[in-house]
Amino acid sequence: MVMEYLLFTSLLIIAFVSLWVIISYKGNYIFKAIFIPVLFLVVMSTWYTYTSIMGFATIQDPPEIVKYLGHITDKGSGWIYLTIFNYDKKEPRMYKLPYNEQLAKELEKTKQAQGRGGVKYGKLLIGNDEENKGKWLWYDMPPNEIMPKNYEGDNEMETSEVGIELIKEFEGKRQVAYQDSAGVWTIGYGHTKGVYEGQLCIEKTCDRYLAEDIQEVEEYIEKLVEVPLTQNQYDALVSWTFNLGLYNLKESTLLRKLNYGDYEVVPEEMKKWIYVGDEVLEGLIRRREAEAALFDA
Repeated sequence: MVMEYLLFTSLLIIAFVSLWVIISYKGNYIFKAIFIPVLFLVVMSTWYTYTSIMGFATIQDPPEIVKYLGHITDKGSGWIYLTIFNYDKKEPRMYKLPYNEQLAKELEKTKQAQGRGGVKYGKLLIGNDEENKGKWLWYDMPPNEIMPKNYEGDNEMETSEVGIELIKEFEGKRQVAYQDSAGVWTIGYGHTKGVYEGQLCIEKTCDRYLAEDIQEVEEYIEKLVEVPLTQNQYDALVSWTFNLGLYNLKESTLLRKLNYGDYEVVPEEMKKWIYVGDEVLEGLIRRREAEAALFDA
């Protein structure tokens, strides 16, 4: 009832404020004659749409493995409305689950991760420990539990706009060749191959160099990584490798642990690569934090 009360109150406030603004202005009678009925129609449609959707939520047991789409926690009425994608029926579905604190916390974490761009899969299980016995619990599934390496979409994965923008943000665009922090001649978005002192680069060429460098990294990751990755994990790994080089990925503890399926330690392994020689660079700290956060999203 809390959600219904808040929505109803909000709609009333919006309606009355809008009416007061319209009525307080003189003239424009034709506009008022059209706007006022339309306003009431929108308000009522929003209310009935909400109540209709919530009314269709089923209390049947949800499937075990699902893709998270969203949820609403109504602690006042004692229910959690969870919207998931049901792979058995190939359709989204809303489920009405009895409220419990552990489930609410787990779903809120999943919602936050989804808000950072993650696609979240999970299992809905009945707790069997003393504290949660008989209660629904959410378990986040790592990618290797969801799909095998030969999954149809795996070979088609490319760096998304999120990954490309992350690389651009930290590499920066330089149209005149310069020496980076390691003394390597660089141009465009961190492009180093064949770059020489005094070289100039137009914007279109910078974009072409970036696309070529990303493609090289993608091909290398495809050869070396033996476990499935989500889009966010893939983007983060591309950015990390783009910055540190193909050899460092190949010889890293990060790659070895990732191929063991130990996804949880990868963000911390990423954060270790913040040195140029013996010096810690603030820019590398910020980049590693961003890459680790994306991998974990």
